Amino acid sequence: MEKRDLQIDFSLDDNIVPGTREFNLLKRMRFWEDSARPWLLERGYTLYNHFCLDEAVIRSADCGPYLPNSSKLGGQFPYAFHDEAYASFEEDTGEIPYFTYAWGNVVFAQDKENRHVTLKLVRRDSEESRIMHFLLKAQNERPGKFIPGILPILEILPFAGHWLVVMPRWGDAIASPWFNSVAETLVVIHSLLSALAFLHSSGIVHRDIAPRNTLVNHFALDSRGGGYPLRSAMRQDGRMKYVLFDFNLALMFPASATHASCRLPRKSGLFASLNAPTDLSQGEYDYEPFAFDVGCLGIMFSIFFQHLTPFAPILAPLIDGMETWDVRARFTAEEALQFFEQHVPHLDENLLYASRYDRWSELPPEFVQKWAHLRIPPEPITRKILRWLCQYRICDIAVQRIRRTVRGLLG
Repeated sequence: MEKRDLQIDFSLDDNIVPGTREFNLLKRMRFWEDSARPWLLERGYTLYNHFCLDEAVIRSADCGPYLPNSSKLGGQFPYAFHDEAYASFEEDTGEIPYFTYAWGNVVFAQDKENRHVTLKLVRRDSEESRIMHFLLKAQNERPGKFIPGILPILEILPFAGHWLVVMPRWGDAIASPWFNSVAETLVVIHSLLSALAFLHSSGIVHRDIAPRNTLVNHFALDSRGGGYPLRSAMRQDGRMKYVLFDFNLALMFPASATHASCRLPRKSGLFASLNAPTDLSQGEYDYEPFAFDVGCLGIMFSIFFQHLTPFAPILAPLIDGMETWDVRARFTAEEALQFFEQHVPHLDENLLYASRYDRWSELPPEFVQKWAHLRIPPEPITRKILRWLCQYRICDIAVQRIRRTVRGLLG
């Protein structure tokens, strides 16, 4: 039984989204701040601080943690790693530590151990609600309580006639910084293929596979900095995990239905996506959503990784098999995963772990000689050492201060 009576006074209709006239972000954030904060405190969750709530109109709800961190780097699964926190961050940078944005139906909080979580409000009678409950049950039945490639769910709470899905806060920009080797990119591909194969085997189509709906188990002290230096070390020692999330457009078909028999009307496939296949570009009035999912993921792989085929040739047939215009010949998610797992072990490890692609190696000698004065020279070892040290925020700040002091002394 809920200890407080909460009433949500805004709609979660799929058509009311940021940018529409009916979407009132300030009203939503006032609900979380004034009504939901005490309710959540009773259940061990402390909402992030929400800024800009005194403005008449807000376009994004800036927020940052309310409580100090209990550990420096986090990372006890399923919680994410994060950069070191230190008292001088705001003074040195003027930024909010672990800054992010809330959008009214998704907010952020910390639990009793000050670990960072994401809270998503879901309609009780929605397809997303059914899918999230299914995923939680399936996850808890697995070793380690983790479905490879799917963002873990911590719990689902009844909340003001809706459901509140509690998940660990993970980070976006999965390709930032860029990978140190081809082998590291294959972890991404395998993770997302595993996720899609599981979803499709369960009758679930995601319907919005795009880079914006992928996460990694790390978020930065300054989420707008873009460097994410800790991620390089995490990839090298195998701690980085990549997942799909956001099931607000997903659908779940009966387990007995064949994928080919599952068709959706044209309008349900015309959502905005930079990596949608051309399945609906020739006047088709319906489409096969499972194949559409595979096409979206294949095009996403193409955008990120097709230039790596000289090092991992098997990516060429994999990507073509996933994004081919011939839907009948397109890989299923399970076929793509099996193809990947069958052929990747036979790749040349010397190429997979090459740290840098030599873009000059295949060019004519006379061309190389003509433009040699513009070729990047070997990097000094001192620069490499400094870069390694500065992946740790405290070292980065210390080096900046030393540089500032030395410049002042030298004039």
